[in-house]
Amino acid sequence: MTRATSTEPSNAADGRKVSKGGASVVNTLSEVDGATRVDVAAEVHVAGPLAAFVGSGVIRDVSNHLLRDFATCLAGRLNTPTTPSGADVTSGAAAPEELLAATPQPDPDPDSTAG
Repeated sequence: MTRATSTEPSNAADGRKVSKGGASVVNTLSEVDGATRVDVAAEVHVAGPLAAFVGSGVIRDVSNHLLRDFATCLAGRLNTPTTPSGADVTSGAAAPEELLAATPQPDPDPDSTAG
């Protein structure tokens, strides 16, 4: 099994430097059944009035929601089949049928008198 890990630290402060925050995010990529699995672990620190106002539960919920939305969007982009180009067909990398199948066809006009 192949595994790769990266750690991304960050720090932030508001404009008045009253509230401060930071995070350390560890991403671990591993191969599972021919696909890539990404595990994310984050440790978030917030101090000052912001921490007192929102609390750790809100920060955890928002962080989870953002990560879930990101993962859903990324999976959708990665699972979208690529459209072959004319150059792919010319070079033999794609069959002409693949190009035709990937080309959007106009919807038939139900009000048309043709046909």
